[in-house]
Amino acid sequence: MVLVRVVREDISIDKVVEEMIKENSGKGCGALAIFIGFVKDIVNGARVYSYGHVVEDVDKVVEELYEILDSEVCDDVPDARIYFKIGEYRPSQILAYVFVIARDRHKAIEKLYRIIDRFKKETSITSVELRENGRYVKGHS
Repeated sequence: MVLVRVVREDISIDKVVEEMIKENSGKGCGALAIFIGFVKDIVNGARVYSYGHVVEDVDKVVEELYEILDSEVCDDVPDARIYFKIGEYRPSQILAYVFVIARDRHKAIEKLYRIIDRFKKETSITSVELRENGRYVKGHS
């Protein structure tokens, strides 16, 4: 199973973990890896005031994320989920959650890393960061 959700509020990590373990019972899984990305407070020595994900076409981004997850899920990794926030956030606020359940910890961590790396490189998300020394835009399209 794969799941992508665009959310505005924090999610219940406990609830997602419980659901994933329950839904993947009987598949020989023994590891669940979680990534939680949040806004940094300092980048290259400069204070960060805000960071945001700008998405012109939410449906397109959701489709891109589904394609990434679909290509990473396999027999050893039966479930992966992304909960992604759009909008502007302050330091320490959460931006994204990625969950991967797998047969063992090595596969879970490997796939988690690959999914996050592809999330950053292969989606049409633009990141805008406002720092004390300027505004920085990183496009991913």
